[in-house]
Amino acid sequence: FMDSRTIAYNKALISAKSDLAEALKVELESSRSLTVTEFGNEIPNRLKEEVGKPLSIMDKANTLTGLALDNEIKKFDPNWDGTNKTDDERIVKMAEQREIYTEYLSSRARMFLQGATPIFNAEGPNDEGKYVVAVGIVWSGKSTRVAESVYNPTVAPPQGNKNALTIQDRLDNLSDEELAATLGVRVWWDEEGLPVVVSFAQAKGTGSTLIAKDKTYGYATGQITSFVAEQIVASGFDKIDQEIHYYDDGSHTAFNLSEYRMTIKAVGSTMNLKGAGTVLYKKIVHPITEKRIVVNVVTWSPESNLIARELGKMSDDQATKMD
Repeated sequence: FMDSRTIAYNKALISAKSDLAEALKVELESSRSLTVTEFGNEIPNRLKEEVGKPLSIMDKANTLTGLALDNEIKKFDPNWDGTNKTDDERIVKMAEQREIYTEYLSSRARMFLQGATPIFNAEGPNDEGKYVVAVGIVWSGKSTRVAESVYNPTVAPPQGNKNALTIQDRLDNLSDEELAATLGVRVWWDEEGLPVVVSFAQAKGTGSTLIAKDKTYGYATGQITSFVAEQIVASGFDKIDQEIHYYDDGSHTAFNLSEYRMTIKAVGSTMNLKGAGTVLYKKIVHPITEKRIVVNVVTWSPESNLIARELGKMSDDQATKMD
């Protein structure tokens, strides 16, 4: 359940980012065509003797019946099923006229999103009883500057409203139900008005504790990376294709060969994440499924980033001295 839920959340998130990219700029292309063809059924005598008769299903239909005819038809149509079919139904009708209408519609949106982050997510059964996950995201100039300050120490993080509670106090005040319902990255502001990137990740609460903690930490830091910078490429392709066959007995058959394909690619940039660490790790019970899960909350802040960089420099200096 937890893997499926995480996948559903990620699908909803990249879909929301795709909608954002398409709202900013989308490239559209379309084309249409209509082809009408008429066929002649006459075959020259020499070709009829050398080619037509050996390969003609129509000729075989006049001499073969039942299973023997089914076997011949399967040579041309492997999916043919002759169960409960009459010999008349086994006779393949040859079209004498054909209409083909084809229309192509394609769209493409490409956008580099830095700082786009969820502001809420929800889950539960919809009006059809299916379990769904919904995500809402926001993208602003302030969130972009927060994202840039994560990887660029020369960029000063933006100032926000000071909060009366520390980040740890706010996390401790969340109920188990609120923790279970929260996924993804949030930007909170600490008691000094400085931004803190808070990443919520979850996994199943049974089995190895080491695996659960390592997986959720990887999920959480990966979400921070996607928040910092992600290239979104969304494309849609719609092929409307209808083919109509007209037969010499006055009947006709329409074939729907349409196809629709949508692709969204979200590619994160390679970066060094310094100062991210777990501030809350807890086992709880999911309120809807009643399954045991673990919640791992990882944070990054300008202060933790500075400490990590200073400690990294000290470590490098010590290694140099040893060399």
